[in-house]
Amino acid sequence: MIDPSLLSMVLKRYLITVSVETPVLCLMLSRQHPMKRRIFAGIWLTTCSYPVIALILPPLFDPEQYLQYVITAEIFAPASECFLFWFAYLRKTSGHGEADGQPSIRKDMIAIVVANALSCGLGFLLMWLKIRIS
Repeated sequence: MIDPSLLSMVLKRYLITVSVETPVLCLMLSRQHPMKRRIFAGIWLTTCSYPVIALILPPLFDPEQYLQYVITAEIFAPASECFLFWFAYLRKTSGHGEADGQPSIRKDMIAIVVANALSCGLGFLLMWLKIRIS
């Protein structure tokens, strides 16, 4: 059974991640995506990747391997989210860009990577400021 305090911490961190990444996706995803889809993407993509990052990956690394954990997590999150978004919304488009009336695959993938980088950066800032979210 999972410790309730761990679940509480994961939920709080998940909500912070969603609150950072969703506005970025709302602003940066191709304008051909309706706003409902952009908001949904901010919640859905994090819902898919965050449990792996918060619950599955940490036990696979020694505490002394924190850097390896962070690198793995920060490659996994945007890569998996880019794949999920592409699979759900972009695989049937030409991907040439917004000029042809279709979403730009490149722009959407960059938006997802930037959203993840900003939430990771916020996590590092909170650690540096010694602000614990638990």
